[in-house]
Amino acid sequence: MTAKILLFDSTTGNALALLDGDYITAFRTGAVAALAADTLAVKNYNRVGIFGLGNTACAAFDVLTSIEKNSAKNFEVFLLRYKNQAENFIARFNHLTNINFHIVDTYEEVAVNSQILISCVSYAKDFFCPVEKYPNGILILPVQSRGFQNCDLIFDKIFADYTAQIKDFKYFPQFSKLNYRGELTDVLNGTIDGRTDDNERNLSYNLGIAAHDMVFANEIYCRIGNDCDEVDLQSPTEKVFY
Repeated sequence: MTAKILLFDSTTGNALALLDGDYITAFRTGAVAALAADTLAVKNYNRVGIFGLGNTACAAFDVLTSIEKNSAKNFEVFLLRYKNQAENFIARFNHLTNINFHIVDTYEEVAVNSQILISCVSYAKDFFCPVEKYPNGILILPVQSRGFQNCDLIFDKIFADYTAQIKDFKYFPQFSKLNYRGELTDVLNGTIDGRTDDNERNLSYNLGIAAHDMVFANEIYCRIGNDCDEVDLQSPTEKVFY
């Protein structure tokens, strides 16, 4: 997949900028996954597992470690061995002194050692792990939706970026009435509960929302020295359309 984003001034119709949509989409998707982790994970977590170690996974880990930059705890990070991805991932973050990396050979090994499990793989032939092997307290964050359908009817709570994105999932008619709680936005706004028990096994589908691309694109445009009105990110902006 590849993308470009055109930014226009809504008052004049003039084109303002052409931006790299690949970078923006990868980074904002990873950032939202990190936000979901910070919002829904058990308190004082220190074990993170990651599948699919491309740009989105790097962005998620970059933001997550930035959130935790003042933490005094050490983190155990479990990476799936695949080609040279794990080694490259470790090299990218070797400046972090409070991270212990572990490269393991199976999806299940990553899963059973994780309190937060981030999946950025684009293809899964089967389920990643038997549902009974996922430990109590785990939070699974599928940036891509595949490989976790066996959790949909079993886990305690399920969340999503946007309900419409998951309504065609195989088991949605059942879990929408059983354990689906709502969108991450509603948790952040305090209209629904997120995690309420450290033993809950929860899952939050983070498939991405195009509106996030718009916000990131405008923010980048403004931060590189352009004359922009200050944007209130809590309400829609009329300054720019996309």
